Amino acid sequence: MILISIIFAFNLFSLEITDCNFEGKNFFTLEFNNSFKIEKIKYNKNTLEMPYTEFSDKKFKDLFIYSKDLYQKIENFIQNCKKPVSKQFSNVSYTVFDIKKLKSQKRVANITVLFDNSLNVVFGIVKMKNFYLVYPPSFFKFVDENFKKEVFNFIIKKYTEMENL
Repeated sequence: MILISIIFAFNLFSLEITDCNFEGKNFFTLEFNNSFKIEKIKYNKNTLEMPYTEFSDKKFKDLFIYSKDLYQKIENFIQNCKKPVSKQFSNVSYTVFDIKKLKSQKRVANITVLFDNSLNVVFGIVKMKNFYLVYPPSFFKFVDENFKKEVFNFIIKKYTEMENL
């Protein structure tokens, strides 16, 4: 009985693909749990390539698949690019995976958020005079505005807690 409860609880928080769009030239946009989407995912010859950010002639990996299960789920879904699943999904669980302070005057930190123990996304923190702004990678878009506010507030809270230590 305990094992069933653990499996059930583990599956309660799972990234599920809720939409797939073929963007041409082997690029796809996937939506997860009706909460966020990732654009510019490339699939070519059985190889999945996640998008990266370009800045000042440098490339930065701001998104990492952290579980084999999610990688296989994405690959299987892209091969058919199925349309939305008619199922209600709960919000995604998330936690801070890493905080890295930067030397820049404006972008003061990169915070890596782990979604459902499956997907790492690096967010930038920009310090203004009396507040902080959170910047996701350009290819990572929130679909649910309430979830976006919740995640951004969580990121700012975790950064200010770390800064005040």
